[in-house]
Formats: sequence, C-alpha cells, structure tokens
Amino acid sequence: MATQFHRRALFDALPAALAAVPDEPHDHLLAEVAARTSVLPVGVELGGLVDAPRPAPDGGAPLIVWPHRWDHDKRPEALLRVLVALADHDVAFRVAFAGANTRSDPREFDAAIEALGERVVHVGHLPRDAYEALLLRSDVVVSTAAHEFFGVSTVEAIAAGAVPLLPDRLSYPELVPAAFHDAVLYRHSLFDRLRAVLVDLPSARARVAGLRPTMARWSWPTVAPLYDAELAALATARR
Repeated sequence: MATQFHRRALFDALPAALAAVPDEPHDHLLAEVAARTSVLPVGVELGGLVDAPRPAPDGGAPLIVWPHRWDHDKRPEALLRVLVALADHDVAFRVAFAGANTRSDPREFDAAIEALGERVVHVGHLPRDAYEALLLRSDVVVSTAAHEFFGVSTVEAIAAGAVPLLPDRLSYPELVPAAFHDAVLYRHSLFDRLRAVLVDLPSARARVAGLRPTMARWSWPTVAPLYDAELAALATARR
C-alpha cells in the first residue's frame, strides 16, 4: 500500500467484501494478513524539481496550479466554484488546469472556465518539460479530492515550490510533515483559506519555509532501496 490511509481503507473494506463471498470467506485470516502487510510509498520521478531555481516573479497575480485528473473523484467542480467566488470578490489570481480532461460532458466546467476569463492561463495535459516549467512558476497548488491514496502530482508541485492547500483527510496528512499541517491542511472553507493565501502570498510562503526539500523523501532514489529491502526479505523468507 502507498500510505497508511491506503492500508486502512483496504482493511476497513475487506470484512464486508469477504462476507459477500458465497464459499469460504477466509475472514478469520484478516488479522494475520494485516500484521504481515507494510506500507511502501509511491516513488515519484522528481528529477531536479526540489533543487531547480524558480523563475523570478513576472509581476502578475499569484498563479494557482491544479495538476490533477479531471475525474469525479478529484472534484474539479468544487475548485471551480471556489475560484468563481474568489473572482466575484475581486481577488487577484491566475490559474492553470494541467490535468488530463477525459470527461464526456464537460459543459459545466467549460462554463466555469469561460466565467474566469483571462484568469485562466492554461487548460489541459502538458509534455513533461512544459509541465515542470509550469510547476516551477506556480505559487499555489490546491486539491479538492474526495479520493486519494497518495498524490503524485501534489508532491511534484510542492517539490517545485508551490504553497499547498490540501484537505485534512485521505493521504494528504502523510505527504507533509506534521509541523506544516496547520499551514497547508484545510478542514472547512477552502474559499477562506485560499483567499488568505492569495492576498498575502509572502506570509503563506513563510509558513511553509522548509517544506519543499522534504518532498525528496518520496523520490525514487530514496524510495527504491526500501523496495529492494522488502523484495530481498521476501525472497529470503520463501527459501
């Protein structure tokens, strides 16, 4: 499993799933299986994002990046509602929607993006080099997800230096060290939290000073030896 949240979700769901099995349910083995499981994070290809210099500010409004898939579990409609409300309150920002959009009927999103007008600087999937360049010039990364077992794109954006605003649930509390939870996790109004960040970005950056380099713990050079050790232990146990 990628996170402890992922592990809990699996074992919370297994009793009901096994109870529906028409033959031998094997539910008596759950405790033993749970005791033998471990969590290995998803390795993220960060390249040089953590250490890459960020471009000088261009003088424009703060740039929000939303790098997630446009699927229902990522709740893009929730973010769009907040952004339209912020625009109605004359809060200055720009936004880039960098995730792939595979929705068969995106009319409600098209309408919201049209309402945001020139604030929208990008919509759609990007090649890797252009994607990394976008992350490095982004000021804020936001998630409104209802389902997240890890969060690769969130880790990438934080590694590039964006200030994160993430739900205080799912896998997100595990992605950032506890010392930064109050600064980056929201429990109630995303509108209020995002507005506060946008109107005083320097203060928001100060609150997450030191967060960016911690994302290196999810990079493949750090994670790969953990996989090697687990696989070696498994091979030894099977001899």
